[in-house]
Amino acid sequence: MALILVTGASSGLGHAKATALTAGGHDVVVHARTPARVAAPAGGGRWAGVVTGDLAGLGEIPGVARRAAAFGRFDAVIRNAGTMHTPEAATVNTIAPYLPTALMDRRPAAAAVAAGPGCPGSST
Repeated sequence: MALILVTGASSGLGHAKATALTAGGHDVVVHARTPARVAAPAGGGRWAGVVTGDLAGLGEIPGVARRAAAFGRFDAVIRNAGTMHTPEAATVNTIAPYLPTALMDRRPAAAAVAAGPGCPGSST
């Protein structure tokens, strides 16, 4: 199965996507702002790994990229992290979806930006 990174996977859409991928047999590495925000997959199971770091801080993004890259080359990255709160929204919603994967030595085979709060296709 695939090795997949899901950013913003501590709750909501990100957690649901990560849980569904894990249930489907994929190895899922989840990202959350802090270790305290990481919840286990719904229905049991376990994550292949956890990466933490605040994507609102430009100085933290390279560290998030390094920690994620340590798991190997991702088959896919689901860029789910997002916020509606200013001033973090500019960094989290426009820079953070792209910069971590651009900084990885071994870039993912595929990446997608997921719908978030207030985005078309979002239920929130």
